[in-house]
Amino acid sequence: VYPSEPPEGLLLIGNMNAVLTPHLGASTEEAQAEVAMEVVDQLITILAGRSAPYTVNMPFIAPEEREALSAYLDVATTMGRIGIQLVDGSQLDSITISVSGEIAKYDTSIITSAALVGVLSSTSDLRVNLVNAASIAHQRGIKILEGKNSEGTEQYVNLVSVKITTSSSESFLGGTSINGRVHLLRLNDFYLDMEPSAPYMVFTSHTDQPGMIGKVGMIAGEYDANISFMEVGREAPRGEATMIVGFDDPVTEQMVSAISSVAGVSSVKLVQQPSLEPTQPRLRGT
Repeated sequence: VYPSEPPEGLLLIGNMNAVLTPHLGASTEEAQAEVAMEVVDQLITILAGRSAPYTVNMPFIAPEEREALSAYLDVATTMGRIGIQLVDGSQLDSITISVSGEIAKYDTSIITSAALVGVLSSTSDLRVNLVNAASIAHQRGIKILEGKNSEGTEQYVNLVSVKITTSSSESFLGGTSINGRVHLLRLNDFYLDMEPSAPYMVFTSHTDQPGMIGKVGMIAGEYDANISFMEVGREAPRGEATMIVGFDDPVTEQMVSAISSVAGVSSVKLVQQPSLEPTQPRLRGT
């Protein structure tokens, strides 16, 4: 590529063994086909509610940082998307994003933006993305807090946590990426390990007691809702517990009401996700 075309004063022009052409690399049939495929791929990604891989006006991210942080964008977005659906209250006060482990040594502002995308996409009619998420949060008066701990945890190399506080409640979720898939490891005071991959998930707070899993399973059967996974966490035997049940089929209000009426259940929250497919966002400078 030359500052001006055709180039002037370039000795290589006089070399009979050299062939010089204009800047036509992107105009070949092969390049145009690749561009068309990338455009369609990005449109599918955005319409599925995931982060766009080649956003034009994102801040510059060094290649080594892109490689280290890429897998954790979906983690942050998923934690935010689930967390906002678990809280009560109409006023969203603050969102705290904490990063622990090796990735904490990088600039993790892109992870903060990814978490905001998950939260705000469920509470705003605007198209929220990695570029405008922080601006939208600021306009709505939401306090954004960030924390970093490069020491990490004993069990996992990296961990992304999102705490959402409203006028009347809060939720805390922590997760990581394992083999490119999002894993939920912390839900408020409960420790667990599950892939939140179902399009419909029911989160319960209940007392740990015999028959609880069976009763929820029977209700699912009555409403012909196929269970894709079930995860249970508890503080102690017969103590406070939580259950996360993933469904392949839509969960109705009647079904939620039926689960809520089970003795020992204190709360039931329905969480919906835009896509079944776990993703591993790509970051590239453009």
